[in-house]
Amino acid sequence: MNSKKSKLMKVLALILAICAIATGFTACGKKSGSGKVPKEFQGKQMEQYIKLICSENYTYETAPMKGGKTGGNIFYAKADEDNALVTFQVVSKNQTVPCTIMLKKDENNGDNKKGQYYVVFSSEGIYAPVPNGDQNAVSRYAATMEKLSLDYLMSDSFVGSGKVSYMGQTYSYEDYANANRGVRNRFFFDQDGNLKMMGKVDGSGKVNGLASISIYETNSSVFTDVYSYRAVDYYSLFPGDVKTASK
Repeated sequence: MNSKKSKLMKVLALILAICAIATGFTACGKKSGSGKVPKEFQGKQMEQYIKLICSENYTYETAPMKGGKTGGNIFYAKADEDNALVTFQVVSKNQTVPCTIMLKKDENNGDNKKGQYYVVFSSEGIYAPVPNGDQNAVSRYAATMEKLSLDYLMSDSFVGSGKVSYMGQTYSYEDYANANRGVRNRFFFDQDGNLKMMGKVDGSGKVNGLASISIYETNSSVFTDVYSYRAVDYYSLFPGDVKTASK
C-alpha cells in the first residue's frame, strides 16, 4: 500500500508539471463571466465559444500537438463558480494514469461558500477531500484550477484574421491579444467553422505551443462520478502536507 501511495504522489507531481507545459498558451488573469459576449467577439467565429465561456457552463479538451499528433490530454469542466474540475492524463510505461482535481459545492453546508476540493484517482478507484483547514493545499489547487480556466479569454481584444495551411488542410484563424498579459492567441477553424486548434503567436508572428482544442457545454454528470469511488484520507496520500497543515 505504501508503494501505491508513493506512486500516486509522484504521479500528481508529474501531472502538475505537465500542466505548466501543455497549457503554455494560456495565462492567468481570471475574469468573472457576465453572461454577455464582449463586443470584440461579436460576429466572429469565436463568438459561439465565448458565449459558452461567458455562461460559466463550459467544458474544453486540449492536447499539445507535435507533427500533427496529440498527447497529454487535459479535460476541464465548469458549471459555475462553485463546480469545476480538471483531469490530466499521464502516460508512463504505455499506461495512462488519470488524476482529477475537483471543486464541488457542498449543498449540505451553507457556510462552505467556496466549495470543497477533491483529488481523484479513478484508476485506483479512490478520492480524497482536501481539508479546508489546510490553506496551503487549498490555495495550491485553487491556483491550478484558475490557471486552467478559459475565463481570461473574455478580456482579450480582436487583432486580425486570415487563412493558413497546416498538415495539408486549410484553416481560417482569428487572433486575440491582451496587452496586460503580453499574450496573443490564435484560434484555428475548419471549413465548417468548428474550432480545432489554438496556439500562441510570438513577436515574429510564429505560432508556438500548438494544441488541439474543443469547447462545448458542460454535462453536470461529470461532478457526480467521483462518488462512485472510495473515500480515503487526504494525508494518507499526501503525508508531506501534514507539516504544512499544522503550522
